[in-house]
Amino acid sequence: MNQKINPTRIDDKILYYMNKAGFNTPTPLQNKVFPVFFQKKDIITLANGAKGKRSSYIVPLLINLISHEE
Repeated sequence: MNQKINPTRIDDKILYYMNKAGFNTPTPLQNKVFPVFFQKKDIITLANGAKGKRSSYIVPLLINLISHEE
């Protein structure tokens, strides 16, 4: 059950580049990680193969960096 990435929680610049790169729908791992990030909790993941681990960390990192610029 994949959902669209929640645009209300992610900066427009990040959404633009994610969509341009073909990331329109989060992976099951990202569906679990993103809400935890927004609760400001620590995250550790374990998944075999290409399951979206890297962007599970990069997207929240970018959101955090952009929010500190403002």
